[in-house]
Amino acid sequence: LSESSLESLSEFGRLRSLNLKLCGFGNNCLKILGSLSCLEELNLSHLKINDDGLQNLCGLSLLRKLNLGNCVGVGDEGLEKFTALTSLTHLTLASNSISDKGLQHLTSLINLQDLVLADLPMITNEGVF
Repeated sequence: LSESSLESLSEFGRLRSLNLKLCGFGNNCLKILGSLSCLEELNLSHLKINDDGLQNLCGLSLLRKLNLGNCVGVGDEGLEKFTALTSLTHLTLASNSISDKGLQHLTSLINLQDLVLADLPMITNEGVF
């Protein structure tokens, strides 16, 4: 899958679920994904994305499930941008650069039911409780 083929996804305006795990994309793909307004599930695990790129996902108001596992460039600043994703019910964060400070941004996700936190050495008990 290439970045140019990813652009053709914009033709699927009703696309609800997309799994890009291990595709090797960076922040440029997030610009394209941000236009897929019907997305409800998105797996971005193992992509080369960072905090700056996550801004492009803020308009996905229907997004319920998001996997950012092993996106090492994602940190506290990226989570701050998630306050607009109020439909989010499932979020996976693993092997990211997230600390206790970043977790505080998740309190605005009023529908969050399932939060996976794995291999996050900068998160302490104080940040979780």
